[in-house]
Amino acid sequence: MATTTTERSAVVIGGGLIGCAVAAELRRRGHDVALLERAVPGAEASSAAAGILGPQLEHEEDGPAVDLGLAGREATLAWARVIAAETGVDVELGEPGALVKALDDDEARALERRVAWQRARGLRAEWRAGERAAFLPDDTTLDARRYAQGLAELAKKRGARVTAGVPVVGLVHDGAAVCGVRLADGSELRAGHVVVCAGAWSTIVPGVAEAAGLSHGAVFPVRGQIVELAGTPGLVPTMVYGGKGYVVPRKDGRLVCGSTMERVGFDKSVTAGGVRMVLDKAIKLVPAIAELRVNATWAGLRPATADGLPLLGKTRAPGLLLATGHLRNGVLLAALSGELVGALVDGEEPALARLCDPGRLAR
Repeated sequence: MATTTTERSAVVIGGGLIGCAVAAELRRRGHDVALLERAVPGAEASSAAAGILGPQLEHEEDGPAVDLGLAGREATLAWARVIAAETGVDVELGEPGALVKALDDDEARALERRVAWQRARGLRAEWRAGERAAFLPDDTTLDARRYAQGLAELAKKRGARVTAGVPVVGLVHDGAAVCGVRLADGSELRAGHVVVCAGAWSTIVPGVAEAAGLSHGAVFPVRGQIVELAGTPGLVPTMVYGGKGYVVPRKDGRLVCGSTMERVGFDKSVTAGGVRMVLDKAIKLVPAIAELRVNATWAGLRPATADGLPLLGKTRAPGLLLATGHLRNGVLLAALSGELVGALVDGEEPALARLCDPGRLAR
């Protein structure tokens, strides 16, 4: 049975970090929200992530993407406190700080330049010439699985209706506008707004690409393989990053090492070559981990776009919004994405959202 469309209602497609953050924020703003997940909330890239909150370590040059990341870090730290207060879930923020190592002379020069421009714009950054490393005291980490759990609980606690295991098979239109979704069980769910947060699958959800004026490949999967090692608390005090690899410590001593960036379609296999690449980089960064036991390996599919920025905002079809394409920054930008989508749905025009306007990739 179809529900009645109202302007203060929304259907959110996708129950990962982004979808749960959007649902939680829309409920906070008073919207009636249905959150749809084809499988289990948080089961895809959300829980596979290492949980890095590193806008300063990610960018070699200043620019708007840095502003987006800095706002994302601030929003995530604020939401971590909200999640703890409203749900009791501790997302396990790591020790503050990231050590970024240069693995050759070219990287050292680039890293020293990065420290210089960050300090020039008032960010905290320290160049350690003797270690050929930079220390960034404000970048940090969290446990992505616990964050996914916390955001899902927050959306539910605030009153979002969660339906799992029923895929979306089409959009419902009222002229050019999108006013709901059709589900695999034959039902329709009507709403004033449909927000697509389906990760790497976002533009292959039936009807979405066509309505938004995008190609089916506007969002595509990039595989990231990760290796978890059995460490001890304090062995690696803070996150270590360099050469596009990282070692992220958890509070119980586990070390999360990653990650690959592979264009292999929707293949989540863990491969010998991928594990070798991850461990080679991790051991170069922290030689002391070479003898540690491998606890687990896994892979996730990150949603990417051609220009590396998310698709976040309204589309050419009234009522249809996108919140996807975050690539390596889904954890960093989930809370901010929820805030920006909530603002857009309520008719506000936040400046940061313009950077991620889906129209820039329209056919």
